[in-house]
Amino acid sequence: MLDYITILNNIIMTVITVGLPLLIALIFKYLNAKIGVEKMAQIKQEINNTSVLAEAAVIFIQQKYPDLANIDKLALASEWLATEASNRGIELSQEQIEGYLESALKIVKDSFGENWNS
Repeated sequence: MLDYITILNNIIMTVITVGLPLLIALIFKYLNAKIGVEKMAQIKQEINNTSVLAEAAVIFIQQKYPDLANIDKLALASEWLATEASNRGIELSQEQIEGYLESALKIVKDSFGENWNS
């Protein structure tokens, strides 16, 4: 009878020794994947928010300063976008700001058509 108890004990210890670390590894893998998905969702939301801000910057500057030279409008829109993004915890490089603004300008011009400059 002691042999069966010893064998059963050995089996249980083997299952615990092998199974528990495997279970822990699977839990960590799941958590890392979950955190990765959440981080990607956060990045996607940040990009969307910045795009919306860039469009607002382009429209705002065009409405407020319609007769200003384009290079000056870009400077004002860049400053506005950088400030608004920073207020929302989004830090952008100057290159990123210009990219967002150029993209927003194209979208807005396509949307407004001939009415853009009026």
